Formats: sequence, structure tokens, C-alpha cells
Amino acid sequence: MLRRLTIAVALGTLVAGPLRAQGLEPANRNERKGFFIGFGFGYGGLSFEGADGTEGGVSGMLRIGGALSQKLLIGVESNGWYKSEQGATLTFGTLTGAVQFYPAANGGFFRSGGAGLATLTLTGLDAEYGLGVLLGLGYDARVGRNFSITPFLNGFASSIDGTTVSVGQLGVGVTFH
Repeated sequence: MLRRLTIAVALGTLVAGPLRAQGLEPANRNERKGFFIGFGFGYGGLSFEGADGTEGGVSGMLRIGGALSQKLLIGVESNGWYKSEQGATLTFGTLTGAVQFYPAANGGFFRSGGAGLATLTLTGLDAEYGLGVLLGLGYDARVGRNFSITPFLNGFASSIDGTTVSVGQLGVGVTFH
């Protein structure tokens, strides 16, 4: 067993040297450049200022943009929450200009944030709008050269018609880099 491992390491070293010299080494697995798109689904807990507890529902996320550097991505992100019960549907969502910051250039962990528009709708009533904000954490777990499984934890909120509405969102998505 030890002999096979030694041979494998030696062969890897012999192959990697010439590949590096020719500029053909495997690409950085966490390389971020150019266009990206990601989407995901999960669970969200919606709360209203002054109300007791939270209301659980389905949530989703969609982000699209471009990489400014290995550590900074900029784009647009939409987050939404949905619940339908006894013929009534309540939705809350945000559309924000957003940034993703990776503390380590080659790491998968990121923080995100943004600001933009929020909307709250209830069946039979006009939609209400306000300023929406987003804060989040996530991790791009590379499973292919340009593809990641991305678990995320987001909080998005707004003050609509004088009432604070917020959602804590936990989900899993995919990201194409």
C-alpha cells in the first residue's frame, strides 16, 4: 500500500511539473471570473413587527451578475417568501443590487449584502412597496469546474407602510460560475 502511494505521488510530481511549465495545470477550483448565475430554494420564517412568532413558508433565491475580482462579485439578487392557506396567499420579496464578498480569494465561504425594492402582497389587496435590504452567508462547494452546490442563510427585510417585515431564509442552491 505504501509503495503504491509513493509511486502515485512520484507520478503526480512528474506530470505536474511539465504541465505547470506549459501553463496547462488544472484551473483553480474556486476561480471566479466573468458571469455567474445562482438559484435555490428552502424554508423561510416571516415575521411582522409587533406580531408574535413567525410564519413558515417556502422561499427562494435568484442571483445573477459578474465577478470584479476573485474576492468580489456584484449583481442583482431576488429573494422571496410564499405562503398560501385557506384561499389566501401572502408573498414577500426583495429585488436588490447585491455584492458577494469572499474573505479568502480561493475559498468558498462568502458574505452578501444589498439594497433595493421590497414588495408585500396579500390576496385581494394592492401590493405594498418599500426599501428592501439583504444580508447573507453562504458557501460555494465546488463539484465541477464551473458548478457549485451553495447552501445559504439570508435575512431580507423592509419597512412597509410603517411596519417592519422580515424573513430568515435557509436554503440550498446551485451556482454556475
